[in-house]
Amino acid sequence: MFQFLRHLKSSITALFLLAPACVLSASSDAEFLVAYAQGGPVDLVARKLSEIGGHKVINRGGGVGTIGADAAIAVPLPTFLFTNAAGVANWQSERKKTLSDHLDLVAVLATSPAIILGRPGTSLGSLKRALANGENVSLTIPGRGTASEDCAEAIKRASTNPSSVSIEQMRSSDDITAAITNGAKVEYSCLMSGNSAQRAIDGGAVAIAITGPTKFPRFSRLPNWSQLGVNGQVLNAIVIYANKAAAPHTDSLRKLLRSEQAKKTLAPTLNAEGLDYVGK
Repeated sequence: MFQFLRHLKSSITALFLLAPACVLSASSDAEFLVAYAQGGPVDLVARKLSEIGGHKVINRGGGVGTIGADAAIAVPLPTFLFTNAAGVANWQSERKKTLSDHLDLVAVLATSPAIILGRPGTSLGSLKRALANGENVSLTIPGRGTASEDCAEAIKRASTNPSSVSIEQMRSSDDITAAITNGAKVEYSCLMSGNSAQRAIDGGAVAIAITGPTKFPRFSRLPNWSQLGVNGQVLNAIVIYANKAAAPHTDSLRKLLRSEQAKKTLAPTLNAEGLDYVGK
């Protein structure tokens, strides 16, 4: 997924002049189709934007974003798909196709960084020493093809002996919490959700670092993982696509995203670095 995000980053366009609020509803005839259930970060961003532009929001969750992407491709009405990098990667893996061959990429919005958690008694220093010495390190993540996996892979590459770093996928954040707090073999974890990280901490895990500019107020004192010798950031990404029927509305949606009103509305949800805009 690193390559996918790098490809998106390479397509970032310069910001244009902001459009006045009176024209930001020009794309309201197009619907927002969210590839996840209500209440998550992807849904939250879509609904906050809908409050500004007057769009209808529809949720088509399931299959880690696959069902929603299929629906956006098939629906004849002007539709913008709201998904995330994991959803894109999963759809492409399941369908053996490239999503951008079926939908037009509109924007990428950088959201929360990952929080690196450790077993009780561990610290950023102990992880750094283990990586520097090529010692065995066990990591767990909540899913493949996710920013959490990117986090774990970056830690693995930071080791002087990458083969000594193992990465295991677990079914849920609760399973991860149990694994790193009950004395099992798992030592560390990468979690994108501040709420999931907090539950793990309440269960006895230790938050030791954050993978991007600090965004969660409750973790504002965490050091950045650059102290591990890891360069760059790992951020979750919300990706917006347009189906062919929505093509006439795409410029209006981009103007909405670039507006000060949208930036102010989305600021509590998106990464402090701001929005990234991409397009053909």
